[in-house]
Amino acid sequence: MTFNINYDQDVDAVYIRIENKTVLDFEQIAEGIIIEYDQDNHAVGIELFAVKTLNSERLARLMPLLPEGFKELIAEIVPKIPSLLTI
Repeated sequence: MTFNINYDQDVDAVYIRIENKTVLDFEQIAEGIIIEYDQDNHAVGIELFAVKTLNSERLARLMPLLPEGFKELIAEIVPKIPSLLTI
């Protein structure tokens, strides 16, 4: 799966784009987690806020809330977040 990751240090947020499609809707599924959807209601992006406080306990609470396709992706990306924070 190809994806793009951007970190915005001003708001301490990571944006992960998994599909290059137009976002037509979004849903805040929990505090600090926004899922974006395309015209077919498929998840195409996710925003994670307060990533500096994203620890294993918080991640464990958030994982069940994510769409199925994002769970594996987030598990792969989260270990890389500290290197994003130094950019």
